Amino acid sequence: MQSIKIEKRLPFGFMGDWGKVYKQYNFDEKTDGGLIKYQDSFYIELGQDVQFKYLGDGIDNQSKPSQPLENRVAKGEFRTVETTDAYFDIDREEYECVVEVGDIINLSGCWWVVDSIDGKSIFTPQKQTFYYLSLKRIKEEISKL
Repeated sequence: MQSIKIEKRLPFGFMGDWGKVYKQYNFDEKTDGGLIKYQDSFYIELGQDVQFKYLGDGIDNQSKPSQPLENRVAKGEFRTVETTDAYFDIDREEYECVVEVGDIINLSGCWWVVDSIDGKSIFTPQKQTFYYLSLKRIKEEISKL
């Protein structure tokens, strides 16, 4: 697994919860732990906490929400969260979300799998990018190894 240095690009007023991100793991690499098993795949903890702003039941009650209304409605086992945590991709010369589709997230005691990611620049002139993650709740047992 490549080493990712997370850039903490948090704008004023961004408050959220810290979660753990797990990426798919190849057993050819060495690890000191932090492995979990989900379905038939193994995942390893990123090693750094990532900040997420997620929604409560119903509509988020922020006074100045950064998400459109349709993203602020929690529906069943699906959730939309946002994060500003990113790393700088030298080859592309731009920021990339530290979370990828298929990653596993442990947030506030619940397990989620990342379904899709959408990035939108909201603040100008700072060009702070929020990444909107569509998550699906994991109901199966997660095994810690």
